[in-house]
Amino acid sequence: MLRVFGLIGLFTAVTACQQQPVGVEPTIPIPTVTTIASVVESTAATPTTPSNRADDRCFDPDPPLVDDGFLGRFDSQDSDSRALAGFKWSETGECAALTLSFRSEAGAPAVDPPEFRAEYLRHTAVVRLELGSGIGESAVSEQALDTGLLETAFVAFDPAADALVADIHLAAGATVRVRPVSSPARIIVEIESDGKAAAGTATVGEAVVLFAPESSQPPLLVQGYGRSGLEVSSSFEAGSRVLDDTIILGPSPTRWTIFEWTIRDFQPGPVVISVGDAAPVEFISR
Repeated sequence: MLRVFGLIGLFTAVTACQQQPVGVEPTIPIPTVTTIASVVESTAATPTTPSNRADDRCFDPDPPLVDDGFLGRFDSQDSDSRALAGFKWSETGECAALTLSFRSEAGAPAVDPPEFRAEYLRHTAVVRLELGSGIGESAVSEQALDTGLLETAFVAFDPAADALVADIHLAAGATVRVRPVSSPARIIVEIESDGKAAAGTATVGEAVVLFAPESSQPPLLVQGYGRSGLEVSSSFEAGSRVLDDTIILGPSPTRWTIFEWTIRDFQPGPVVISVGDAAPVEFISR
């Protein structure tokens, strides 16, 4: 039996300062609303209007958008955010903006955004926001976005870290930037298409979301999330080697619980990974 465990551990609070110690991830300062170019909170039915700058870009170029990997982190000692309230999004041409809003313990709109760590998992076309331990619940488990750049947002629970993770699944290759904003509390994800196809997008079933693996060689990490409270069958086939097991998905404040399965050794050649009702992930290991 495979027990579910977290993809990413809880991050510790670090006080923001001008000089970051060597080896410490830089924090993201809270900008004023006026520094966020061309982002208007709206639903998909009310798109934003592009700026009129000569380069026709939707967002200011500074700080630059990132094409893969770590996007930044924000540390807050006294945030009043206790729950993820929902998503709003807009898209214009080659650009999109998605906003996460938060509510306080009393149920009112929160003032200050929560702690978070942001990463762009380009290998599976996901922007991941690991929310701090102060966020214990979410009003939404998944949200269909269905635009040219955005597909679906999922909120999954990491039981090992006792934390929620918000994943934004992209429909195309892009560069990405994340900004925290106060009064009210928001996290804004800014996305610009880079003209490339989305690499290795996740496969989505009714009960399981299965990620494309970052590596095609051992050790290989099978990752995703499934409906909480279920036991789902899983298999890994590589040449003559077949591994079958069951993933047990623990309880969650949302519909989804994160799982992770490590395959430590297999021979080069065709590989097929199946978990639950998600479409299998297939690739050639070299």
